[in-house]
Amino acid sequence: MVGDAVVSAGVVLSGLIILRTGWTWVDPLVSIIVVTAILGGTWGLFARCAALSMDAVPRRIDLQEVHTYLSTRSGVR
Repeated sequence: MVGDAVVSAGVVLSGLIILRTGWTWVDPLVSIIVVTAILGGTWGLFARCAALSMDAVPRRIDLQEVHTYLSTRSGVR
């Protein structure tokens, strides 16, 4: 929620700067900063989701332990 508030404040601040000075380049600059902040905050989630969508094993699961457990069960080859 703090991130949303900071983004909103940045948009309002850039709007005020544009109104007072006419510097229209402030809008794309603030947009790039906002996009960078959003990507930085969500990159880890995106990377984990992409790995899982390609059938990766989640980090907390030990693949060797699963293999050992399943190989001790009767009827499992």
